Amino acid sequence: MPSPHEFIRKPAQVDPVKPWITAFMLLTMVYMFYTESQHGMLWMKMTAFAPGKFQLYNLQQQYVPMLSMMFGATFCPANIWLMLGNAYFLWVFGSLVELRLGLGRFLCLAVFAMIGGWVIQAYEAGLMSTGLYLGPGLLISSVIGSYLVFFPEKKINPGGTIGRSTKYFKNEPNPDPSASFGISPWVIIGAFIAYQVLCHFVLAKMTVHFESMSLPAAFGAFVLGMVSCAILVASASRGISGNPLKILAIKKYRQLRALDFSHEESIIGTSRMMSCPEEQVRKWIAKGSGALPQAPSEQA
Repeated sequence: MPSPHEFIRKPAQVDPVKPWITAFMLLTMVYMFYTESQHGMLWMKMTAFAPGKFQLYNLQQQYVPMLSMMFGATFCPANIWLMLGNAYFLWVFGSLVELRLGLGRFLCLAVFAMIGGWVIQAYEAGLMSTGLYLGPGLLISSVIGSYLVFFPEKKINPGGTIGRSTKYFKNEPNPDPSASFGISPWVIIGAFIAYQVLCHFVLAKMTVHFESMSLPAAFGAFVLGMVSCAILVASASRGISGNPLKILAIKKYRQLRALDFSHEESIIGTSRMMSCPEEQVRKWIAKGSGALPQAPSEQA
């Protein structure tokens, strides 16, 4: 008589993480730009992050308006060109980091990076500074720092990562995401640095003198992103050792095995969901995964 496990139908597809948080941040930038176009320069000045205002809110323990100022300043672009450029870099790196961390952990990372970046900027500029800061430059610096935790690939998709479903029961499998990689990540990081320098000069020539961020604050945000991401990965490790991408890949593999996918299907699914080469996932599973759960049908 067949085992009850033989009647279990394996899922037909696995849905990778979609970059919803990154997409939400991009839509927020578009909304803020629309609002800015309706209200003009005075509204931008009131929305910008001001170290002196931060100090006042802190002394008065007015944390809600403080956080509101940080949020508005992060996603308020000075003009359409600065919005489009920052949106591109946020999408390229944010979508990939979100794919690997997952929605919940990436949301924690984004919130902590946004708040931490502005706090660093406030103390670096001086709490009595009259400077006005706009844009997601500090947030993107933190996201890039998070990306570097995963030991960057030799090449990266310059268009960002869009999650695609991994379907096993069809004639032609989805293409390997790594096949679309075409640019060294260091080229895009270098382009981001050059772009921020350009932003500095563009903002300086505006009627009201704005800044995107200072160099020390950018470096502080970068380190903050690396440390935060490493902590989030460690929280998911559960005894798995190795580099962060290996830890998350093995965790995803175990989740697929627990859902009754076979060993081979789990490797393929993990490779596509984590956007890393299949052979690399196979080596990690073989050498450093520890005891792995068997699918119920295999236990029978």
